[in-house]
Amino acid sequence: MRTATLLSLLIGISPLAAVGADFDGSKPLICAQTSAQECYSGERCRSVSAEDTGIPQFLRVDVRKREITDPNSGEASEIVTVTEIDIADDHEEVLSDLLILQGTEQGLGWSLSIARETGKMVLTAAGEAAGVVAFGACTLD
Repeated sequence: MRTATLLSLLIGISPLAAVGADFDGSKPLICAQTSAQECYSGERCRSVSAEDTGIPQFLRVDVRKREITDPNSGEASEIVTVTEIDIADDHEEVLSDLLILQGTEQGLGWSLSIARETGKMVLTAAGEAAGVVAFGACTLD
């Protein structure tokens, strides 16, 4: 909770603002990277800062416009694929409830998975022999 409170103060939101929020893609979101791993073929992955990933630390996600934008530069990427995943076990208990967005940018394929209940996110970007996995959270814009 201490990390969440600190992150909330840094991006100017209440730590409880997103509780119960709906992350189904019907409303624009702001997503923030909190940690990342960079991996190269044949090497171990290593922790890197948000700046080192080459991915903006904050992203504005607008599923209706099919667009992800860097709020600082205004540069946008098109969302090519939108998928909603509900995975249930044998007792019909939902185990995974994700909104998955995919696209391409500068020769890389990317995928952004957002937990529809909590707003937690994982962003992956991959090229021929390298990849980045960024973790973070989203809130309503």
